[in-house]
Order: sequence, then C-alpha cells, then structure tokens
Amino acid sequence: MGRQTTIPAVDAPRTSSTAGGTGAITLGYYDDDSARTLTRGEVTTTIGLDPAGRRPPAGPGNLRDREH
Repeated sequence: MGRQTTIPAVDAPRTSSTAGGTGAITLGYYDDDSARTLTRGEVTTTIGLDPAGRRPPAGPGNLRDREH
C-alpha cells in the first residue's frame, strides 16, 4: 500500500491553536517507515530518535517544532 505522504485538508483534523491549524498534512519518513516529520502550514514537527535509533517515549521534549 505504500506510505501515506499527504493527508488532504478535508480529511485532516482542524486545530486553530497553531499557525498551521488548517490545511493538508505532509508526512516524511525514516528508512524503517516510521514517521519522521509532520508538516502543516508553516509548522514542521520532527519526531526524533535516541542514539540507538529508537523512538523515545512520547513527551514534549521529544518533538521539535519549527516554523518555516
């Protein structure tokens, strides 16, 4: 089935609390098919890996947001 690289705006949840609160969501992936980046509007969230290449437990310190 392949990777889902774009969620159209009509199917994406609406959030008004961020600069990228509406519109399509674009996803980027690591080589192992786990999600690496989520971009909506001008905000990109990067999901980091620990030094061993594992996804750390969920928490605010493990996500990095960057506005373009």
